[in-house]
Amino acid sequence: MKVSDPRIRILLSVQRALIGAVFPALESLWMQIEPRKVHLMWCVDGRLSSEDRNSISIVEAEMQADFDEGVVIESELAPPGSAKRKAQAEYPSTKLVCVFERRST
Repeated sequence: MKVSDPRIRILLSVQRALIGAVFPALESLWMQIEPRKVHLMWCVDGRLSSEDRNSISIVEAEMQADFDEGVVIESELAPPGSAKRKAQAEYPSTKLVCVFERRST
């Protein structure tokens, strides 16, 4: 089945890329979709290990493979809880979507 809606393609791409790539320090992952760019905001708790950074690179690479070279996949690290505040304060007119959030215990 071919999906033609770009937003749905991007959401499916990030979900597929996250399989096996979620690491213990990841609190949540947010995404901002622009016409030719996908911005990933990784909210992490604590320091990242080299394996964690490798997981981020793998997600970026797997997503990039789903699109042509004209689409840019970029990442930003953010402290825990900051994405919701950032979504409300800095991105009031854009769409910041939560694609992963660790369940509270």
